[in-house]
Amino acid sequence: MERERPFGRCLVHTIEPRLTHTPITEVELTMPQLRRTHQRGTHNAAVARVMPRIAACVLALALTAATLGQALTSSVRRLVADPRLSGTRIGVQIIDCADGRSLAAFKEDEAFKPASNMKLLTSGAALRVLGDSFSFKTEIVSIGDRLVIRGGGDPALGDPEVLKGMQPPMNAEDLLSVIVETVRKANITGVDEVVVDDRVFDREYVHPTWPAANLTRPYSAEVSGVNFHANFVRVLLAPRRGSFDGAPPTITLDPAMPFIDLDNRARSGAMGKNTLRIARSNDGRRLSFVGELGSSFEDGVSVHAPGDVFGLLVADRLSTRGVTVARKARLADLAEDLSGGTVVGIVSTPIEEVLRRCNRDSENLYAESLMKRMGHEVTGEPGSWTNGPAVMRMVLSEVLGPEASAMTTVVDGSGLSHDNRVAPSVFARWLKAMATGTHAEMYRQSLAEPGGEGTLEKRFRNANLHNEVHAKSGYITGVRTLSGYVYNRENDHAVAFSILINDANTDVENRVSKDVQEDIVKVIDDWLARQHEEKVKISG
Repeated sequence: MERERPFGRCLVHTIEPRLTHTPITEVELTMPQLRRTHQRGTHNAAVARVMPRIAACVLALALTAATLGQALTSSVRRLVADPRLSGTRIGVQIIDCADGRSLAAFKEDEAFKPASNMKLLTSGAALRVLGDSFSFKTEIVSIGDRLVIRGGGDPALGDPEVLKGMQPPMNAEDLLSVIVETVRKANITGVDEVVVDDRVFDREYVHPTWPAANLTRPYSAEVSGVNFHANFVRVLLAPRRGSFDGAPPTITLDPAMPFIDLDNRARSGAMGKNTLRIARSNDGRRLSFVGELGSSFEDGVSVHAPGDVFGLLVADRLSTRGVTVARKARLADLAEDLSGGTVVGIVSTPIEEVLRRCNRDSENLYAESLMKRMGHEVTGEPGSWTNGPAVMRMVLSEVLGPEASAMTTVVDGSGLSHDNRVAPSVFARWLKAMATGTHAEMYRQSLAEPGGEGTLEKRFRNANLHNEVHAKSGYITGVRTLSGYVYNRENDHAVAFSILINDANTDVENRVSKDVQEDIVKVIDDWLARQHEEKVKISG
């Protein structure tokens, strides 16, 4: 029988229940005076008196909504016609989540590169497939004389940003120490080998369409069934001063990786002069440094074969803490039977935390892990960039209909690939569908907000918004996208929007693209605020 000993858990955020908005007709029909007349047996007369008032209210609201809607459409068309964006392609769809009405649209059914807006589809589909109570789990298992790390595709395992948010705060070395102590407390004093079972996903670590020049950057980190430290290593460099001028700078890796060779051909130079470059070998086991370093510098480099790296880290830390490891850590053979055993420790990360890092912070590793985990969950096969997108298209078809799936090209989960294609109408309809049901609040709260943590921290400055904005921005070369909600919490009224801009190839077009997106959101915000004001006036 397996023994489970949890030793790490990410923060779980409590979500308040959704507020429900009562339509004005229901308010009128449950007024105290109407209930009293009904009790006196004069129901028909009471209804006859009340119905004209209801009809007048509904008519007034309809006329107001139509007038405001026309103004919104006019404003959007004026903004997208900005002459400074004449070289770009723009698509817009704005939908009232209350009734599904299209409030404004412009090239809404054309296909656009979505950049990181792709994460809206990936994260929402993951919620529907995996459920909002799902947790990613990484198990430490003792099987005979082997210590097996059984992965579940958790992108948050050892992520420095997630560890900082734990209580108490941790770092990668702290987590490795906890793992080692858990093994020791299980009375394991030596193992023949550490085996990493990452087979929940395939071993195609990077998508073939991702820009090759960026593959060593942390935002293009490899995707594995066992991830650790967001699959990158921090590199800290410092020049040597005084008599050491011209000497190689000092290099520190965090976490320490003694199995990586440091080829240090750089030199310490004049203060402020930095021409240092870092290169990673194809097998990931060597980092080369060339150029001149004049001041302290920190960078991140993605690691190759993340599961293998984590196994080597665990084996190294076990050895330094008195647990002998006879042989080098390795990845599980594809057909190897590693079932059963005794679970001595579990690291668990709730999907809520993964969604927040995916959407609020736009972490690509998280989106791809969600994509591949969906593929595994439905097919039972290792999650991949084949079965993951297939599941995505299946969910799109179920939620929005087969035409939405047919007009959408899903290549990866993060939007790093330039081959993804999504129409603004698909994004807006998807957001509308996600705005109701059990997942609505968790999904909306996973998105960034202006002035808060995440990718919208510096957006909408001095905007003086009346309502909440929950949105996902996106950027790859030539692409600026912004999709999400304008949300009135008081009456639980949301408007979904998608603003996709492609072919923004100059600095001016990039800057103006962001301005136009924010101006459109401000127009929606004003529309929603006036809608609420009119309802209050009429119902009062």
